[in-house]
Formats: sequence, C-alpha cells, structure tokens
Amino acid sequence: MKLTVCLNCGFDIGHNTISIRIVLHSGMTKHVLNL
Repeated sequence: MKLTVCLNCGFDIGHNTISIRIVLHSGMTKHVLNL
C-alpha cells in the first residue's frame, strides 16, 4: 500500500515500517525518516 500526499512530501507506507520521504521539486530525496 502506497500513499502519496502533498506536492513535495511523499509518504510511503511499508508492511512493517513507515517511511516518510521529503522530496524536492527536482525529484531528489532531501530527507528520509524511518519510523
């Protein structure tokens, strides 16, 4: 299951972990948080 919100923020929901990726307009990953 994958959920994408906002224009710059991408929320990826994994089976065991939740990964929150904040990407720039260029499409590069600025910061990745693993909860």
